Amino acid sequence: MDVNVPFYCYGTKILTVYGEVPVEDLKVGDLVVTIVGEHKPICRVSHREVDCYRHSDPTSIWPIRISAHAFGQNAPVRDLYVSPSQALCFDLVGEVLIPARALVNGATIAQVEVSSVIYWYVELEGHELLLAENKPSEGTPGIGKQAFFQECGAAFARLPELADPSIAAPELSRPLYREGPIVTAVHEQLLSRAKTLGWTVDQAPPLDLHLLVDGTRIEPVVRGWFFRFAIPPKAQQAWLISSMSRPSDVSDSDDGRKLGVCIVGLTLCDGFGSERSIDLGDPQFDHCGFHHFEEGQRRWTSGCSRIPPAYLKECTDGMFLRIELGGPMVARWTEPQQNAISIISATGDGANFALIQSGN
Repeated sequence: MDVNVPFYCYGTKILTVYGEVPVEDLKVGDLVVTIVGEHKPICRVSHREVDCYRHSDPTSIWPIRISAHAFGQNAPVRDLYVSPSQALCFDLVGEVLIPARALVNGATIAQVEVSSVIYWYVELEGHELLLAENKPSEGTPGIGKQAFFQECGAAFARLPELADPSIAAPELSRPLYREGPIVTAVHEQLLSRAKTLGWTVDQAPPLDLHLLVDGTRIEPVVRGWFFRFAIPPKAQQAWLISSMSRPSDVSDSDDGRKLGVCIVGLTLCDGFGSERSIDLGDPQFDHCGFHHFEEGQRRWTSGCSRIPPAYLKECTDGMFLRIELGGPMVARWTEPQQNAISIISATGDGANFALIQSGN
C-alpha cells in the first residue's frame, strides 16, 4: 500500500496571490502562484488522516522532512514536510522533477517516523509547479482520487491504495526521474550543501531500536548488545524499527542499502525456560524488509523490518523476543547543534501533527 499521489503535510505554506497561506486554509477558487508567475485556481483541497502505525508498510507513508535551506538559501525557507511521492523541481540542464523519497540522504532530507499524519491534496486543472515554503514542487492535476479523501470530519484510518489502473496517469509538465545519473548528481550537491550547513558524521549514532506491535511502541530491556522485548499475547503484526543510514551517504562506499541494525542472534522464549533460536537464514526474512543473509550468520535490517508473521503465531500467550546485535549501526549524519531542531509530535486532540521549533 503506497502513496502514489503528491501530498503536503499540515502547516505547509503555499504561495498564493494573497501571500503565503497554510495548505489547510486554502479554498477552492483561491489563486496559487506558479513558478513562472501565472495564477492558477484551485479545483479542490482535500485531506485524509493516516494511522501510520497500522499501515501495512509505514515507510511508504511516513513524511519526508526537507530541512530549511537544504537546496540553497531560503530553499526551502522553512522545514518542508511532504509525502514520499511528492516531486520537487530542480533546474539542472532544464527543469526536472524528482520524488522526495529519491532525495533522502540521511541529513537534510530524511524520513520521519510519526504515529499519524494529515496529508493535504491540492488539485489544479493541470500539472503545475507551485511554491511550497519557497521551494518549487508539484501540485496535483484532477485524476479522480477525490473519493479517498474527506473535506470535513475527523476520520482516523489507513490510507487506501491510491493507484487506480482504470485512470490514466496525467501528463507531467517536466521530466520525472526516480533514479539514475541525474538523481545521483543532485544527491552529491545536497550532501555538499549539508556539510556547508554544519552537518557532521557521527560514527556511533544512537540506535533507537524498538518494536512496533499492532500500533503500540515497545521499548527493550538492554544489556550490552542484547535487546529483549516483551511481545503481548495474540500479536498480529510486529515491526523492528531503528535509526537507519546508507553507507554511500556517509563515505566513499557504493553500498546504497538502507541499513538499520546488524542482527547476529534472534531467540523466542516463553519466560518459563523454553527457548527457540531462530534461523536467520530463513527465507521468510527476505520478504519482510530484511537484507539478504550474510556470511557470519548475520542479517541487516532496513530500519523498518517486519518480524515474519509465522513466528507471531507462537505468541498466543505472549513471549519474549531477544535480539543480539553484531555491533553499532553504520555512521549517520548529525544535525548542527546551533540549528533549530524540528520535531513532529501529535497534538492533544489527535487531529494532526504540529511542527515545534526548539533553539534559536
